[in-house]
Amino acid sequence: MADKTPLRAVFNDSSIATGLAEFQSGDTIPVTHGGTGLSSLGSALQVLRVNSAGNALEFAAAAGSQNVFSTIAVAGQSDVVADASTDTLTIAAGTGMTITTTAGTDTVTFATSAITSVAADTSPQLGGNLDVNGNSIVSASNGNISITPNGSGKIILDGLSFPTSDGSADQVLKTDGSGNLSFATVSGGGGSGIASLAADSSPQLGGDLDVNGNDIVSVSNGNINLLPNGSGKVILDGDGSSGGVTITDGNIDIRTGTGAVSKVKFYCESSNAHAQTLQAQPHSAGSSAVITLPVATGTLIGSGDTGSVSNTMLAGSIAASKLAGSIGNSKLSNSSITIGSDAIALGASRTDINGLTSLDVDNITIDGNVISSTDTNGNITLTPNGSGKVVLDGLTYPASDGTNGQVIVTNGSGVLSFSSAGGGTTVNRFKYTATAGQTAFTGNDDASASLSFTDGKELVYVNGVFMEKGTDYSTSGGNTVTLSDAATVGDEVNIVALS
Repeated sequence: MADKTPLRAVFNDSSIATGLAEFQSGDTIPVTHGGTGLSSLGSALQVLRVNSAGNALEFAAAAGSQNVFSTIAVAGQSDVVADASTDTLTIAAGTGMTITTTAGTDTVTFATSAITSVAADTSPQLGGNLDVNGNSIVSASNGNISITPNGSGKIILDGLSFPTSDGSADQVLKTDGSGNLSFATVSGGGGSGIASLAADSSPQLGGDLDVNGNDIVSVSNGNINLLPNGSGKVILDGDGSSGGVTITDGNIDIRTGTGAVSKVKFYCESSNAHAQTLQAQPHSAGSSAVITLPVATGTLIGSGDTGSVSNTMLAGSIAASKLAGSIGNSKLSNSSITIGSDAIALGASRTDINGLTSLDVDNITIDGNVISSTDTNGNITLTPNGSGKVVLDGLTYPASDGTNGQVIVTNGSGVLSFSSAGGGTTVNRFKYTATAGQTAFTGNDDASASLSFTDGKELVYVNGVFMEKGTDYSTSGGNTVTLSDAATVGDEVNIVALS
């Protein structure tokens, strides 16, 4: 519908209404009759206000900014009061709340991100530790409070890890001392502890057993068995390492932690008045000796005893190292000792011994007419004293070696010596120093001379002992000698070639 033009009353000069007419431009309705007294609108952003005389309205620019708020009251909180006409009200988002603005629609939107009701959350999760703040976690209407970890997770209360499944009937929770609880059987358990060990088929101590002045006893003449598991040992009065007595099957170890040597005391039968002590040697002796008890029944005799020792008690021989010092003749029942067929008085000297059929001295055996070495491939060395000489079966041998190529000759009176061979015979000597296990000797000798001989015209000596061909050695090619028995390292092998 198009805008309508309002009507007004028309008055004559005598102020008498004479009719109606449309409002004309410039016509106004005074304030006294409910109008504004204005005939036109003001400019953009002007406001309608009372003029400075206070008798009419006018359009004019705003005289200054005006408070958009004066006081904002919040129950239970301090009032927010505008400090000036241009004061700004700031709206801040609290915990769990977000504030967004839309400038185009002059809209401020408040939204909460916090949980307004746990009951409405079907899968609530804590974002941090739950502080009960002095309150309790309770249920309503006699409801249970269930705590169920996911998967293999466990319930841990104040550092104690609880088992994930129930135990057997009558089992109790026990700790391993590291914060882990598990179900275990404790027979006769109760508020006062174990009432009967007899009902527990596998009792275990949780700490040291204090007998409190009592004894561990058996009934009906029963044994008291101490039986460690596997390689375990029974340890008494110590740790079994720095002290104490350790007992294992067939073995007793006595260690000392006092600084004194270990000992065992045997008391007499009369009020334990006397004790005999079996005592170890001190550390300074460095002894790890083993003492074996005699086979037959008898009495052991010590170094301080006055008792006698029978021949049967001295079975076998006694090493000289065990007979420290000397034994007085008065301590021996015989006045002489028989060696071979000769009886030699105790304390007497003897320069010859008759009746011996065999004599062993170190690695040399003298048996009948044979002198042999018991050392593998050992030499037999005869070394006279001073200017003495070796005499074998009436033949006196030279005391020193000859020169290269010389031979041993006799003077017809039993005296042998080195001499150059006569009659136009040429003698070449090749000297070798054997290595371990060497049998073949060929090539250059110690003087870099190459071995060469006419087969059948060679003499072979090992450490001065003549070797017999065919028995002690063989030859080949006129340049090789092979011993039947391997030489020992350092043996001197001489090969004499005659031509």
